[in-house]
Amino acid sequence: MGIERRDFLKQSVKSVVAGVVASWIAPLDEVLAAPTRFLWYFEDWQGALIFAQYPDGLANPASVTKMATSLWALQEKGPSFRYATTFIPRGSMSLASRTLIGDMHLYASGDPDFHDENALLVAAALNRLGIDRIAGDLIIHGRFHMGWDDGRLPLNKSQWQRYLIQKGWLLRRAWNPARWSRSTRQAWARLQRSSKELMDLLTSFRGLIIRGGVRVRPAAPAPPSERAVIHYSNPLLRTLKRFNSYSNNDIERIGAQLGGPRALEEFLRAHVDALPPGMRFSSTSGLGRNRLSPRATVRILRKLIALGEEDGFQLHDVLPVAGVDEGTLEDRFADPIYAGSVVAKTGQLVRTDGGALALSGMAYTRRGPFLFAIFHRRTGRRLVTARRHVDRLLRRFIDQMNGPSPLNYHPTHFPLSYDRVRLEIRNERQEPMVWEWT
Repeated sequence: MGIERRDFLKQSVKSVVAGVVASWIAPLDEVLAAPTRFLWYFEDWQGALIFAQYPDGLANPASVTKMATSLWALQEKGPSFRYATTFIPRGSMSLASRTLIGDMHLYASGDPDFHDENALLVAAALNRLGIDRIAGDLIIHGRFHMGWDDGRLPLNKSQWQRYLIQKGWLLRRAWNPARWSRSTRQAWARLQRSSKELMDLLTSFRGLIIRGGVRVRPAAPAPPSERAVIHYSNPLLRTLKRFNSYSNNDIERIGAQLGGPRALEEFLRAHVDALPPGMRFSSTSGLGRNRLSPRATVRILRKLIALGEEDGFQLHDVLPVAGVDEGTLEDRFADPIYAGSVVAKTGQLVRTDGGALALSGMAYTRRGPFLFAIFHRRTGRRLVTARRHVDRLLRRFIDQMNGPSPLNYHPTHFPLSYDRVRLEIRNERQEPMVWEWT
């Protein structure tokens, strides 16, 4: 009896310690649902299960979350949606000095992909409108983003005001050639290698100097105006392709405008069947402690594919093609046999949840296309090894399906923030001018 009691106590202590350790790593229900670091789920085009290991175990999908955010954005706004950023000069004009005696009002709708190149195009359009100098201030209405923030957004009103003022000063610097940074000079050089239509507009560029400061006003729709420059972003589908290919965390700008992580959860539960009760998101970019299962991830992927069939786009229009597109999949499945046979979203976190790695998408084989999701939990510092395990598993699966069947996919160039931008110049003295290029 004494030995049994000592053994029982030893086992009890071990159980308590194991429970404490498990609580550090992940919630207990997740450990019970998937007592392994490696989870996956594969199904065929008809939805039949082909290959799985702990398909309903919860794990951190990392940036595979962006796939869900892409579905949400495309469902809510449509693939052709463009963000409008409107610039309206208010005041009188000194024609001799080409100076606006007044303020420049910027009405922003949250364009998540506005950069130096876009700012330079707007400056050229304002120059064509006859404005080289602004005697007053730059006044920003609404959410204006410029450059990258790695998914970080202000949390309150005062932070938003500081953020917008900072972005306004970045815009002023891009407009003034005397204050160009190295990155702005590089942006100008990239524009010089662009299409004839774009170069025709850039011949008007003279620079734009604002003598006043930057002020912030409450968000408001742009009012009708006889004089204005309206910058329309790339179509949303093109923007999402950029964000997913480089796994850019500033997709959070899109998710925040749609309602944030809780709203993403509500959207998915309303539009995707049989999602696990433990599904949750702390961000719409993949940063933080998100939870999803491989089977649920494939259900979200299938919904994205179905939406594409309705709206006229394919999976490779929104997710990168491995071994072909620039970005996170550029060097994976890149050998000639496999290049073009995997269209997927990557995910990687170094520290959160002890490290996480994920890959989900479509594998094109000689036996047809297969949808898959692979998660590797608690990778620690062995991310390279974990990635090798994930890629080896997918390669073996493709080989068992009689080998790869690559897409006939040859992008002529990779999407840029100004690839398919549209600019409209309104002048009370003549008909509106529209600049659009592909």
